[in-house]
Amino acid sequence: MKKLMVSNIVIGIFLIVVSFFYTGTVLASQEFFVSPNGNASGNGSRENPWDLQTALNQPASVHPGDMIWLRGGTYTGNFISNLTGTAAAPITVKQYLREKAVFAASTGQFIFRASAPWGIYQGFEVVGTTPGRNTERPVGIQSYAANNKFINLIVHDANVGFQVRTGAVDSEIYGSIIYNNGYEDSVGWGSGIDLRSPNNDQGETYWFKDNIIFNQYEWGVKGYTGGEGIRGYNFEGNTIFNNSIFSFTQGGSECHPCNSCIPKTCYNSRGEEVSCCSGGGGPDWGRGSMIQNFVIGGLQIADRIVIKNNYFYAGLTNEEQGNAIQLGWWQYGENGSRGNRILLENNVSWFNSSSGYAIEQRWWNDITMKNNLFVSRQLFEDINGLGNFVSGTNNPPERLEQLQPNKFSGNKFQLSANEPNKIFVRPNLYEAGRANVTIYNWENKSQVDINLSSVLQPGDQFEIIDVQNYGAGTPFFTGTFSGNPVNITLPISTSSVTAPIGGTAPRHTSNQFSVLLIRRLSTGISTSPTPTNNPTCVCQTNNSCSADCVFEKIDGVSYSNLIKCNLSSSLFLVYPDSNHKTTWCNRQKKTRGDADGNGVVDLSDYFFYVASVFGGKIPPNVNPDFNGDGEVGRADLDILKLTLN
Repeated sequence: MKKLMVSNIVIGIFLIVVSFFYTGTVLASQEFFVSPNGNASGNGSRENPWDLQTALNQPASVHPGDMIWLRGGTYTGNFISNLTGTAAAPITVKQYLREKAVFAASTGQFIFRASAPWGIYQGFEVVGTTPGRNTERPVGIQSYAANNKFINLIVHDANVGFQVRTGAVDSEIYGSIIYNNGYEDSVGWGSGIDLRSPNNDQGETYWFKDNIIFNQYEWGVKGYTGGEGIRGYNFEGNTIFNNSIFSFTQGGSECHPCNSCIPKTCYNSRGEEVSCCSGGGGPDWGRGSMIQNFVIGGLQIADRIVIKNNYFYAGLTNEEQGNAIQLGWWQYGENGSRGNRILLENNVSWFNSSSGYAIEQRWWNDITMKNNLFVSRQLFEDINGLGNFVSGTNNPPERLEQLQPNKFSGNKFQLSANEPNKIFVRPNLYEAGRANVTIYNWENKSQVDINLSSVLQPGDQFEIIDVQNYGAGTPFFTGTFSGNPVNITLPISTSSVTAPIGGTAPRHTSNQFSVLLIRRLSTGISTSPTPTNNPTCVCQTNNSCSADCVFEKIDGVSYSNLIKCNLSSSLFLVYPDSNHKTTWCNRQKKTRGDADGNGVVDLSDYFFYVASVFGGKIPPNVNPDFNGDGEVGRADLDILKLTLN
């Protein structure tokens, strides 16, 4: 008995660890299903799914640790999640395998709101479908409750991509692609991520990791507030570029009326020459002239900010102004709202224009800046901050390192990109075979090599997507990973950029800056079938095993009346042929959990179960359908547990 208990504990820990390693989530206690055609009278099963709002209201059958699968299709409306998990067992809402679930709305305050704690929301798309760009749109995702995770989401064409409010302490936004959010009246409004924290410091922490944020109508990240808090924000591994490019300069400092227009040759965000004034209105050259990527600061004191290993870029036409990073909020430091503790470390920031700053520091009391690379022709601006100067060629930023070497060390400030190429590969922590790649091609090469050995295994089939044209839905490169660096040609595109709904697409960045998404399509596992043992046992034309097949069944388990030898083709690297299917039928222990046909039920069979359930494709000689119903699901996991125990 003692030996059995120890075995159960070890197996349980292993299942949790393997499940987290492979999928980024702990295996669900129960699985439920949601469909665009579901209804409130359903029971949440695969055959009788719920509608989305019913599932989000947490029916009595849904408990902490459960999984709610979103079947493919468009869910139209304004949805509120009341799902409440626990710290040990959050409830997961996830897009179903190899299907596309989209939340969409054209009206209302928001498209999706998380109003209860301890949820994981993963893999789906959120889009605002309002046709014009001159009025407010629904917010994409409102995070109102604590301890929620938003993982690998696609959020675009909303009013604001993510709106994080004071109740959403200790939450995380990870691996999401956020673009084309906002609208325009006289100026641009609507950021990729808009932040607020509580007024009083509760030691709260917010995590923003490995997101790609670009082409908003206002800031990419806006950590500004007039009356709430700005604290506890941690940014790591994000790529943030070319935000505000659709809009007139906020505040109008470059938007002169026609009777006082300053003559000059100007360009809009598409690189077209335009006149200063247009038809008696404001000047065209104000549009897209101010890049505003990232700001932390406001009318309240900002504190406990960490910005590490992020990648910033600004520039399309050589005419843009603004900044890639702004710390502090304009003049308001005079009123006592200087920032306190901030760490800026191992970041790269490039403002690729004739004017504009790689970083602006305004009104900050305690800043640590180490091992960063800043490239811009205006270098570094420090207004009434620690250095108390505006730097330039006659007043170099290295002065800060002389003033406070313990706070400022290892930084590089360059007027032009005099650096070897830098390529950053960030493997996704929640989805095996996925990664973000950011390329600074300062050497202006026509081809670059990308080392993907931290993401893929030899034999893996994969695709590369240009995130600036994510909406096209097609990769620009597919291949089989050999183990060697992957060679791609630059520029990736000179024109193909996903246009905002109701707007015009901007230019693509030049070959000097690219951002890619890597996704594994299938694994390189061997596909050789297991030899047939019993020639009279075959997979019949009705996709069931013949009567001559013998199986070792487990007492008390419900098996299909005829053990099926058929599974969805989407589960496999190569769709099984008749010989593969017959080998499935020849496995006596198939009904006890023998997925790979080696005659033993062990942890390798669990690996194949996890792969089929959570998106990794399996070889055609493998079948994790242990109860013979033609599907891989919860019942098959129960069989594995009974055998392994």
